[in-house]
Amino acid sequence: MASVGCWLLLSRTAPQLCASTLEIKGVITATVYDGARIVNKTSDWFIATIGEHEIRIRTDGLGNSNITYYEYGAIGQDSYLLLMHDTNRTMTSAVQVRDGIAKTIEFKTPVKPANAAEIFLNNGAVPQTGNDPLTSAWLAYGFGTCFKEKGGKPLRLSPIYALGEDFFEHGGLSDIYYKLNGSPPFPLEALSECVDAEAFRRLQLTSHFTAIFTNATYKVLNWTNIGTLAIAQHFEAVRYFPDPSQADPNSQRVVLDGVADRFETNAPAPPAFEIPKSTRVVERRAERVSSHAGVAYLTKDGSIWSKDKLLANGQNHPPRTGSGNPTTSVRTQRSIVYFLFAVLLVSPLIFIWITTRKRRDVQGDL
Repeated sequence: MASVGCWLLLSRTAPQLCASTLEIKGVITATVYDGARIVNKTSDWFIATIGEHEIRIRTDGLGNSNITYYEYGAIGQDSYLLLMHDTNRTMTSAVQVRDGIAKTIEFKTPVKPANAAEIFLNNGAVPQTGNDPLTSAWLAYGFGTCFKEKGGKPLRLSPIYALGEDFFEHGGLSDIYYKLNGSPPFPLEALSECVDAEAFRRLQLTSHFTAIFTNATYKVLNWTNIGTLAIAQHFEAVRYFPDPSQADPNSQRVVLDGVADRFETNAPAPPAFEIPKSTRVVERRAERVSSHAGVAYLTKDGSIWSKDKLLANGQNHPPRTGSGNPTTSVRTQRSIVYFLFAVLLVSPLIFIWITTRKRRDVQGDL
């Protein structure tokens, strides 16, 4: 991000905005708890760039030296998550996830990333990622922009904080209850994400609970004003890993504490959206594919395949018949490594997900 312009520290009096783009920088600290005991603690930077009609959020590699940064942005009513690889580095191991079981795989020789980046083109505004710091920053600086027209009415969305691959791929939804701040740009003030165990049963998936449980909460701890804008300066999200066998079923959790400390009011507008020439693309937008899991392919010239090109490569895309109906995942013919993120109860780990569970990567000359 460019550093030109006037940087504003919280100790200064906030002036009126001198440009239409605001850049916010800060740190999110993730603390993993098991009861009162702290299991692990990590901190990651974030940058949120808010323009008149768009928002982009970046976080660092979450401790993974093979990832330069993650970026979230809007594409109309939909969104994307871009993972930029460090192509100069190699990796010697990966975590393979098969049927929910993680196993470390050691490579015989160091392996470089096969592509410069990976992008998930998501249906709707929810980031749909296990990158909890990025998701928390999106709640602070993106949620209100995306849903202020809903007037605070409860929403049913794809899970904001991941509830498992199967639940997502079968179109499972969370119930979102929230409150927006009454001042522009009407940012999120508080939120609860709840899930009914019945939603799992309808999809023929197992759940540890028999009733509604809370998946995550969010609240702003302190506000600041930049000109006439209300901005979350200190916020907290809590992601729960409920276990009904425990005396306190919410004892296992991750607390994500975000603090914004630098604001640039005349930041340059974000550059036009583009991806590196060699990028693995996972297309999930409902207008193009029928499967919630998506269709994957490798682009060699930085282009996104059109609906016609997806069809020409054998990808059917009838309209989705509703989030409650199971869909068929993309099948695998060979394993291709891509990066996904999750926070475990033992420690926050970066997952390198090897696509072995009924997935198929589409390849073709572009």
